[in-house]
Amino acid sequence: MIYRRHGDLVHAERLARMLLARAPDNPTFIANLATVLSSAGKQQETLALTQKLRRIEPYPPFYFVDQGRNALNSGNRYAAKLERLRAHLDQLPYVRERTLNPNGS
Repeated sequence: MIYRRHGDLVHAERLARMLLARAPDNPTFIANLATVLSSAGKQQETLALTQKLRRIEPYPPFYFVDQGRNALNSGNRYAAKLERLRAHLDQLPYVRERTLNPNGS
């Protein structure tokens, strides 16, 4: 991504492809290559990678946290916020306790 930020799309793409070849289902590598290809105007390849990323990771990182924050900012009720937080916890494979008690325990 540093190469891309400096405008060196050739090296950015080469490195992103190399990393993705080593870990073809890594969401970060897929997203990075898609970003580089988009910057290079390669929309067909970008679209294909974006679709693959959606299959692997249907919700982007922090999607449900952002939804909860939006609910807080829009004045939605507690129940709507709690549902969004539960949905976020369901997406985290490393969280053992997935139930939320309204009294905070």
